[in-house]
Amino acid sequence: MRMSAQSLVPSRRPVLALVAAVTGGLLLAPSPAAADPPAGAGHGLIVFGGETEDGTQLWTVEPDGSHAQQITHVDGDAVNPDWAPDGRSIVFEWALPDDAGAQVALVDPDGGDLRVLPLTRPDCVDANPAFTADGRRVVYLTDCPTESALYSRAVDGSGEPQRITAPGPDGYDEPNPSPDGRLLSYIRVEDRVEFQQALTVSRIDGSRPHDLLPPAEDVAVKTGWSPDSSHIVLTTDANQIGDSPLEANLATIAVDGSDLRYLTHYSGGQLSAFAGSYSPDGRWIVYRLQDNTTGESGLWRIHPDGTEPSLVFSQPGLRARFIDWGAPPCR
Repeated sequence: MRMSAQSLVPSRRPVLALVAAVTGGLLLAPSPAAADPPAGAGHGLIVFGGETEDGTQLWTVEPDGSHAQQITHVDGDAVNPDWAPDGRSIVFEWALPDDAGAQVALVDPDGGDLRVLPLTRPDCVDANPAFTADGRRVVYLTDCPTESALYSRAVDGSGEPQRITAPGPDGYDEPNPSPDGRLLSYIRVEDRVEFQQALTVSRIDGSRPHDLLPPAEDVAVKTGWSPDSSHIVLTTDANQIGDSPLEANLATIAVDGSDLRYLTHYSGGQLSAFAGSYSPDGRWIVYRLQDNTTGESGLWRIHPDGTEPSLVFSQPGLRARFIDWGAPPCR
Protein backbone atom coordinates (compact mmCIF):
# COMPACT_ATOMS: atom_id res chain seq x y z
CA MET A 1 0.00 0.00 0.00
CA ARG A 2 1.29 3.44 -0.94
CA MET A 3 0.37 6.50 1.13
CA SER A 4 0.47 9.91 -0.49
CA ALA A 5 2.67 12.40 1.33
CA GLN A 6 0.59 15.15 -0.30
CA SER A 7 -2.64 13.91 1.32
CA LEU A 8 -5.27 16.42 2.39
CA VAL A 9 -6.27 14.31 5.40
CA PRO A 10 -5.82 16.58 8.43
CA SER A 11 -3.55 15.62 11.28
CA ARG A 12 -5.17 14.62 14.58
CA ARG A 13 -2.18 15.42 16.75
CA PRO A 14 -0.69 18.74 17.89
CA VAL A 15 2.03 20.26 15.75
CA LEU A 16 5.11 21.80 17.36
CA ALA A 17 7.51 24.22 15.76
CA LEU A 18 10.68 23.00 14.10
CA VAL A 19 13.43 25.34 15.21
CA ALA A 20 16.73 23.48 14.93
CA ALA A 21 19.21 23.55 12.08
CA VAL A 22 18.59 20.75 9.60
CA THR A 23 22.02 19.27 10.16
CA GLY A 24 21.65 19.19 13.91
CA GLY A 25 18.47 17.18 14.33
CA LEU A 26 15.05 18.38 15.40
CA LEU A 27 14.47 20.59 18.40
CA LEU A 28 10.82 21.00 19.32
CA ALA A 29 9.34 24.10 20.87
CA PRO A 30 5.71 25.05 21.62
CA SER A 31 5.91 28.47 19.95
CA PRO A 32 6.56 29.78 16.41
CA ALA A 33 10.01 30.78 15.28
CA ALA A 34 10.90 33.46 12.74
CA ALA A 35 13.94 33.75 10.50
CA ASP A 36 15.76 36.92 9.58
CA PRO A 37 14.34 38.36 6.35
CA PRO A 38 16.30 37.19 3.30
CA ALA A 39 18.09 40.07 1.64
CA GLY A 40 16.77 41.04 -1.77
CA ALA A 41 13.71 38.82 -1.59
CA GLY A 42 11.47 41.65 -2.72
CA HIS A 43 9.23 41.30 0.33
CA GLY A 44 6.52 39.44 -1.54
CA LEU A 45 4.29 37.33 0.68
CA ILE A 46 4.41 33.55 0.94
CA VAL A 47 1.03 31.80 0.66
CA PHE A 48 0.45 28.29 1.95
CA GLY A 49 -2.30 25.90 2.92
CA GLY A 50 -2.49 25.67 6.69
CA GLU A 51 -3.72 22.17 7.49
CA THR A 52 -5.48 21.63 10.81
CA GLU A 53 -7.88 19.03 12.16
CA ASP A 54 -10.70 21.32 10.99
CA GLY A 55 -9.51 21.40 7.38
CA THR A 56 -7.11 23.42 5.24
CA GLN A 57 -7.29 27.17 4.65
CA LEU A 58 -4.96 29.61 2.92
CA TRP A 59 -2.56 31.68 4.97
CA THR A 60 0.00 34.33 4.07
CA VAL A 61 3.23 35.15 5.88
CA GLU A 62 6.09 37.59 5.39
CA PRO A 63 9.45 36.11 4.23
CA ASP A 64 10.83 36.70 7.73
CA GLY A 65 8.08 34.56 9.26
CA SER A 66 6.09 37.48 10.70
CA HIS A 67 2.49 38.61 10.25
CA ALA A 68 0.97 35.22 9.47
CA GLN A 69 -2.73 35.50 8.78
CA GLN A 70 -5.50 33.25 7.55
CA ILE A 71 -7.09 34.66 4.39
CA THR A 72 -9.76 32.07 3.48
CA HIS A 73 -12.61 30.65 5.52
CA VAL A 74 -14.27 28.38 2.97
CA ASP A 75 -16.45 25.39 3.69
CA GLY A 76 -14.15 22.55 2.74
CA ASP A 77 -10.46 22.92 1.93
CA ALA A 78 -8.52 25.70 0.21
CA VAL A 79 -5.41 24.13 -1.34
CA ASN A 80 -2.86 24.43 -4.15
CA PRO A 81 -2.54 28.25 -4.28
CA ASP A 82 -0.64 30.14 -6.96
CA TRP A 83 0.22 33.85 -7.05
CA ALA A 84 -0.67 36.09 -9.96
CA PRO A 85 2.48 37.49 -11.63
CA ASP A 86 1.60 41.00 -10.38
CA GLY A 87 1.13 39.79 -6.78
CA ARG A 88 -2.42 41.11 -6.59
CA SER A 89 -4.41 37.88 -6.66
CA ILE A 90 -4.20 34.20 -5.68
CA VAL A 91 -5.83 31.34 -7.56
CA PHE A 92 -6.49 28.11 -5.67
CA GLU A 93 -8.40 24.85 -5.62
CA TRP A 94 -11.56 24.84 -3.52
CA ALA A 95 -12.13 21.23 -2.48
CA LEU A 96 -15.76 21.03 -1.42
CA PRO A 97 -16.77 19.19 1.78
CA ASP A 98 -17.90 15.57 1.80
CA ASP A 99 -16.06 14.82 -1.45
CA ALA A 100 -18.57 16.93 -3.36
CA GLY A 101 -16.00 17.97 -5.95
CA ALA A 102 -13.55 20.80 -6.49
CA GLN A 103 -13.40 23.99 -8.52
CA VAL A 104 -11.06 26.86 -9.27
CA ALA A 105 -11.40 30.03 -7.19
CA LEU A 106 -9.57 33.34 -6.83
CA VAL A 107 -9.06 35.60 -3.85
CA ASP A 108 -7.22 38.82 -3.03
CA PRO A 109 -4.15 38.60 -0.75
CA ASP A 110 -6.18 40.08 2.12
CA GLY A 111 -8.93 37.47 1.68
CA GLY A 112 -11.36 39.78 -0.09
CA ASP A 113 -13.17 39.41 -3.42
CA LEU A 114 -13.56 35.63 -3.42
CA ARG A 115 -14.85 34.46 -6.80
CA VAL A 116 -15.36 31.00 -8.27
CA LEU A 117 -14.89 30.00 -11.91
CA PRO A 118 -17.48 27.80 -13.69
CA LEU A 119 -16.78 24.09 -13.89
CA THR A 120 -15.38 22.88 -17.18
CA ARG A 121 -17.72 19.85 -17.09
CA PRO A 122 -20.44 19.20 -14.50
CA ASP A 123 -19.35 15.58 -13.97
CA CYS A 124 -15.69 16.49 -13.30
CA VAL A 125 -13.56 18.45 -10.84
CA ASP A 126 -11.30 21.39 -11.66
CA ALA A 127 -8.14 21.41 -9.58
CA ASN A 128 -4.59 22.62 -9.04
CA PRO A 129 -4.70 25.92 -10.96
CA ALA A 130 -1.87 28.31 -11.86
CA PHE A 131 -1.66 31.67 -13.64
CA THR A 132 -0.15 32.10 -17.07
CA ALA A 133 2.82 34.46 -17.34
CA ASP A 134 0.67 37.42 -18.42
CA GLY A 135 -1.85 36.83 -15.62
CA ARG A 136 -4.80 36.76 -18.03
CA ARG A 137 -5.57 33.04 -17.89
CA VAL A 138 -5.31 30.13 -15.50
CA VAL A 139 -4.29 26.60 -16.39
CA TYR A 140 -5.70 23.71 -14.38
CA LEU A 141 -6.54 20.02 -14.24
CA THR A 142 -9.99 18.76 -15.14
CA ASP A 143 -10.32 15.29 -13.63
CA CYS A 144 -13.25 13.13 -14.70
CA PRO A 145 -14.33 9.62 -13.70
CA THR A 146 -12.61 7.92 -16.65
CA GLU A 147 -10.17 10.50 -18.00
CA SER A 148 -8.35 13.72 -17.24
CA ALA A 149 -6.86 16.62 -19.20
CA LEU A 150 -5.28 20.03 -18.68
CA TYR A 151 -7.22 23.16 -19.65
CA SER A 152 -6.87 26.93 -19.59
CA ARG A 153 -9.46 29.70 -19.36
CA ALA A 154 -9.74 33.43 -18.76
CA VAL A 155 -9.34 34.51 -15.14
CA ASP A 156 -12.80 36.10 -15.16
CA GLY A 157 -14.39 32.82 -16.28
CA SER A 158 -15.52 34.23 -19.62
CA GLY A 159 -15.29 32.30 -22.86
CA GLU A 160 -14.91 28.59 -23.36
CA PRO A 161 -12.12 26.60 -21.68
CA GLN A 162 -9.32 25.57 -24.01
CA ARG A 163 -8.01 22.03 -23.74
CA ILE A 164 -4.20 21.74 -23.58
CA THR A 165 -3.60 17.98 -23.38
CA ALA A 166 -5.52 15.15 -24.97
CA PRO A 167 -7.78 13.36 -22.47
CA GLY A 168 -6.64 9.91 -21.45
CA PRO A 169 -7.03 7.21 -18.79
CA ASP A 170 -3.80 8.18 -17.04
CA GLY A 171 -3.60 11.36 -15.01
CA TYR A 172 -2.15 14.84 -15.21
CA ASP A 173 -1.59 17.27 -12.38
CA GLU A 174 0.02 20.55 -11.32
CA PRO A 175 0.22 22.45 -14.61
CA ASN A 176 2.68 25.30 -14.17
CA PRO A 177 3.46 27.87 -16.91
CA SER A 178 7.02 29.17 -17.10
CA PRO A 179 7.57 32.83 -16.19
CA ASP A 180 8.64 33.64 -19.75
CA GLY A 181 5.34 32.28 -21.08
CA ARG A 182 6.89 29.74 -23.46
CA LEU A 183 6.64 26.43 -21.63
CA LEU A 184 4.34 24.39 -19.42
CA SER A 185 5.46 21.88 -16.83
CA TYR A 186 3.14 19.31 -15.27
CA ILE A 187 3.05 15.99 -13.50
CA ARG A 188 2.14 13.04 -15.70
CA VAL A 189 0.68 10.20 -13.64
CA GLU A 190 1.38 7.01 -15.53
CA ASP A 191 -0.45 4.78 -13.07
CA ARG A 192 -3.20 6.30 -10.91
CA VAL A 193 -2.93 3.50 -8.34
CA GLU A 194 0.84 3.24 -7.90
CA PHE A 195 1.68 6.96 -8.07
CA GLN A 196 4.26 6.63 -10.85
CA GLN A 197 4.67 10.35 -11.50
CA ALA A 198 6.85 11.96 -14.18
CA LEU A 199 7.87 15.60 -14.55
CA THR A 200 6.89 16.64 -18.07
CA VAL A 201 7.55 19.85 -20.00
CA SER A 202 5.81 20.98 -23.18
CA ARG A 203 5.23 24.14 -25.12
CA ILE A 204 2.63 26.38 -23.50
CA ASP A 205 -0.03 25.01 -25.89
CA GLY A 206 0.73 21.42 -24.85
CA SER A 207 2.66 20.47 -27.98
CA ARG A 208 6.01 18.66 -27.99
CA PRO A 209 5.78 17.14 -24.48
CA HIS A 210 8.81 15.33 -23.08
CA ASP A 211 9.70 13.96 -19.66
CA LEU A 212 12.46 15.67 -17.70
CA LEU A 213 12.20 12.92 -15.08
CA PRO A 214 10.56 9.52 -15.69
CA PRO A 215 7.57 8.14 -13.77
CA ALA A 216 9.81 5.97 -11.59
CA GLU A 217 11.21 9.12 -9.93
CA ASP A 218 7.78 9.63 -8.29
CA VAL A 219 7.78 13.44 -8.58
CA ALA A 220 5.56 15.22 -6.06
CA VAL A 221 2.51 17.20 -7.15
CA LYS A 222 4.11 20.59 -6.46
CA THR A 223 6.90 22.16 -8.49
CA GLY A 224 8.12 25.69 -9.15
CA TRP A 225 9.92 27.56 -11.93
CA SER A 226 12.96 29.75 -11.38
CA PRO A 227 12.23 33.39 -12.30
CA ASP A 228 14.47 33.14 -15.38
CA SER A 229 12.63 29.97 -16.56
CA SER A 230 15.89 27.98 -16.64
CA HIS A 231 15.22 25.52 -13.77
CA ILE A 232 12.40 23.78 -11.93
CA VAL A 233 12.37 22.91 -8.24
CA LEU A 234 10.74 19.58 -7.43
CA THR A 235 10.51 16.66 -5.03
CA THR A 236 11.41 13.06 -5.85
CA ASP A 237 10.32 9.86 -4.05
CA ALA A 238 7.25 11.73 -2.91
CA ASN A 239 5.13 8.82 -1.70
CA GLN A 240 5.57 6.02 0.78
CA ILE A 241 5.54 2.55 -0.75
CA GLY A 242 4.53 -0.29 1.56
CA ASP A 243 6.72 -0.43 4.65
CA SER A 244 9.66 1.35 3.05
CA PRO A 245 10.59 4.73 4.58
CA LEU A 246 9.40 7.98 3.07
CA GLU A 247 12.59 9.62 1.76
CA ALA A 248 11.34 12.61 -0.21
CA ASN A 249 14.02 15.14 -1.11
CA LEU A 250 14.25 18.56 -2.72
CA ALA A 251 15.99 18.94 -6.10
CA THR A 252 16.31 21.29 -9.05
CA ILE A 253 16.65 20.42 -12.73
CA ALA A 254 17.42 22.47 -15.84
CA VAL A 255 14.64 22.85 -18.39
CA ASP A 256 16.59 20.75 -20.89
CA GLY A 257 16.74 17.84 -18.43
CA SER A 258 20.36 18.39 -17.39
CA ASP A 259 21.84 19.58 -14.09
CA LEU A 260 19.73 17.51 -11.69
CA ARG A 261 20.91 18.76 -8.30
CA TYR A 262 19.70 17.55 -4.90
CA LEU A 263 19.44 20.26 -2.25
CA THR A 264 18.53 17.91 0.62
CA HIS A 265 19.76 14.39 1.30
CA TYR A 266 17.44 12.87 3.87
CA SER A 267 17.40 9.11 4.31
CA GLY A 268 16.04 6.66 6.83
CA GLY A 269 12.52 8.06 6.79
CA GLN A 270 12.58 10.54 9.68
CA LEU A 271 12.65 13.76 7.63
CA SER A 272 11.37 14.68 4.19
CA ALA A 273 11.57 17.89 2.16
CA PHE A 274 8.81 18.96 -0.25
CA ALA A 275 9.16 21.68 -2.88
CA GLY A 276 7.39 25.00 -2.68
CA SER A 277 8.74 27.67 -5.07
CA TYR A 278 11.56 30.07 -5.80
CA SER A 279 11.60 33.53 -4.27
CA PRO A 280 10.78 36.39 -6.71
CA ASP A 281 14.48 37.18 -7.14
CA GLY A 282 15.51 33.53 -7.47
CA ARG A 283 17.95 33.64 -4.55
CA TRP A 284 15.91 31.32 -2.31
CA ILE A 285 13.64 28.30 -2.50
CA VAL A 286 10.88 27.90 0.06
CA TYR A 287 9.92 24.34 1.00
CA ARG A 288 8.23 22.18 3.59
CA LEU A 289 10.35 20.24 6.06
CA GLN A 290 8.37 17.36 7.53
CA ASP A 291 9.03 15.03 10.43
CA ASN A 292 7.50 11.78 9.18
CA THR A 293 7.32 10.19 12.62
CA THR A 294 5.20 12.95 14.19
CA GLY A 295 3.61 14.77 11.26
CA GLU A 296 5.18 18.06 12.35
CA SER A 297 6.17 20.41 9.54
CA GLY A 298 7.22 23.97 8.89
CA LEU A 299 8.17 26.43 6.18
CA TRP A 300 11.90 26.50 5.45
CA ARG A 301 14.10 28.24 2.91
CA ILE A 302 17.34 27.25 1.19
CA HIS A 303 19.58 28.67 -1.54
CA PRO A 304 19.35 26.96 -4.95
CA ASP A 305 22.88 25.61 -4.38
CA GLY A 306 21.70 23.81 -1.23
CA THR A 307 23.30 26.14 1.30
CA GLU A 308 21.91 27.96 4.36
CA PRO A 309 18.71 26.00 5.11
CA SER A 310 16.76 27.85 7.79
CA LEU A 311 13.33 28.01 9.33
CA VAL A 312 10.90 30.66 8.08
CA PHE A 313 7.66 29.82 9.91
CA SER A 314 6.04 27.16 12.05
CA GLN A 315 3.05 27.30 14.35
CA PRO A 316 1.61 24.74 16.76
CA GLY A 317 -1.43 23.00 15.32
CA LEU A 318 -0.85 24.32 11.80
CA ARG A 319 0.85 22.19 9.14
CA ALA A 320 2.10 24.28 6.22
CA ARG A 321 1.62 22.79 2.75
CA PHE A 322 1.12 23.89 -0.88
CA ILE A 323 3.63 26.74 -0.66
CA ASP A 324 4.08 29.58 -3.18
CA TRP A 325 6.22 32.74 -2.84
CA GLY A 326 4.67 35.72 -4.61
CA ALA A 327 6.05 38.94 -6.05
CA PRO A 328 5.39 42.29 -4.37
CA PRO A 329 2.05 43.69 -5.61
CA CYS A 330 2.32 45.99 -8.63
CA ARG A 331 0.74 49.38 -8.04
